[in-house]
Amino acid sequence: MFLYELQRQSEVESLFQGHMFCLMQAENDSSAHETRIRKLETQLQATQKQLDAKDVEERLATSKVRLNAQQAKIDECTAKLEASSRRISELSNELEKLKKATETDNEKDEEQSTAASDTAHELTVVQQDVNTLFEDQETMLDAMKV
Repeated sequence: MFLYELQRQSEVESLFQGHMFCLMQAENDSSAHETRIRKLETQLQATQKQLDAKDVEERLATSKVRLNAQQAKIDECTAKLEASSRRISELSNELEKLKKATETDNEKDEEQSTAASDTAHELTVVQQDVNTLFEDQETMLDAMKV
């Protein structure tokens, strides 16, 4: 029985050592897995930071493209505004010239109308004189005959 107990004790000890070895190996595996998980978490955080940075860069690039497009539209509108301003300035100058020409023409028309009215008045006076002479012609002829 003693041998049996010794054999049994050696088997138990061997099983115990086997379990201990398995536990130690499991602990080493667990430690390795924890280390690997920590590395993966660190890599995941780094990747997340890179993704965030890339997202920000894409937003900045998109904003720059939109800003450039809007600046081009603003430049186009500014050019149109300047062209319109120049055209308005030219038209204003032409309007001033036309006003001056109209004033000059009005003065000439007034002079011509004054001259025409003076001429018309003179013609009326001459016409009245002629009519008076024709009316008095018979009286004058009669006076000369006598």
